[in-house]
Amino acid sequence: MSANNKPTARSLAVQVLVANEKNGTYVDLLLENDAHVRTLATRDMALLRELVFGVLRNRSFLDLHIRNYIRRGYDTFDVKIKNILRVAFYQLLFLDRVPDYAVISEAVEQAKTAGTGSQAKLVNGVLRTFQREPWKPELSSAADLQEIAEYMSHPLWLVTRFVEQFGAEELLPWLKSNNRVPVTFLRHLHAQEACMDPELQSTDFDGYFAMPAGLRLQMLKGWQTGRYIVQDPSAGLAVALLAAGDGERIIDLCAAPGGKAVALANLVGPEGRIVAVEIEKKRLGKIHENVTRTGAENVEIVQADARMVELDAADAVLVDAPCSGFGVMARKPDIRWLRKPEDMRALLRLQRHILHNAAGLVKPGGRLIYSTCTTDREENEMMVTAFLQQHREFALENAGEFVPERFVTERGFVRSWPHLHGIDGSFAARLVRRK
Repeated sequence: MSANNKPTARSLAVQVLVANEKNGTYVDLLLENDAHVRTLATRDMALLRELVFGVLRNRSFLDLHIRNYIRRGYDTFDVKIKNILRVAFYQLLFLDRVPDYAVISEAVEQAKTAGTGSQAKLVNGVLRTFQREPWKPELSSAADLQEIAEYMSHPLWLVTRFVEQFGAEELLPWLKSNNRVPVTFLRHLHAQEACMDPELQSTDFDGYFAMPAGLRLQMLKGWQTGRYIVQDPSAGLAVALLAAGDGERIIDLCAAPGGKAVALANLVGPEGRIVAVEIEKKRLGKIHENVTRTGAENVEIVQADARMVELDAADAVLVDAPCSGFGVMARKPDIRWLRKPEDMRALLRLQRHILHNAAGLVKPGGRLIYSTCTTDREENEMMVTAFLQQHREFALENAGEFVPERFVTERGFVRSWPHLHGIDGSFAARLVRRK
């Protein structure tokens, strides 16, 4: 805390990281709901996000440094002391905005508040020893998966799962891509119009612009007039694969936050209809925000469970399935720490149930798009293969007819990779119901 007891960006970063680690609450929600966070100036908010997301992307790498100076007992430390040290080490290793002496001083004060005098002395000693005797771990060419997992800050089970599914050749590039600061992309809903915001950067993806660092959405004319939605190009691949036609009626299951629904609404035109289905009340609010801001009057929002919702059959159904999120770990780095191996069974069961119900919502001759933001084969290719075996009335259609070939696999699925394409990891399949 500062002298006037108002939390600083650094003390709030520790607070958010502790709540994330202890309670399993995602940091996006913690940052959104904290009253102190909302009072921060723009500059301090940027520092807070840098610290929180930077620590999460590098957590076990930071722990390697800390353990070099604390030979025994670190694993038994209180989670707050651990995160005080992590936030301090992240600043010393990766940032130059705050002087080292200020980083150390605030970390020691936080430790005094959080624990005992001896813990504050330990924090002070560790940080000052690092200042005098800096140490950096190295990853050897013969490193095993455990070493790679620690160095690249991913849980071992996830690293092992990737190697089992895809081999070791792409492992390091994939891990590195998950630790990058991702680009924020905006989709221009009216691509035929010129972009009214020269600050935005053009990209290799048609209809998409990149947000420069430090630029806020509210500063953009196109945002204020509803011309843009925040959407990664990987999400746009599923929209392109659906190939919405003028006047069509489309059901968007698991629709929050509404980016795909709004994009589809623009494509089907005023005579078309998008039915956006979402089960969570709070997430429904996100859809309402996007629909209202963009003026998408042809979107009907329905609160319902995608596993059992009953609706009139549609020309197309988009299942943007709840998934492990392994494709968006650069954007949501706490996924890697909060997701557990035992979560996978429940996720797979949920995906199967949603797909099964979605099949009955598609008109004969219509199409079903299954998409995820994960790289996991079991949630993707294997899920679709099992669905087609059970639902003989559907057939897989080659995605190459609808999206660029660089995103199409040999089997005709859509797949994007963070390390190959510079966007989020995603998967999609186009399934057509026979007439």
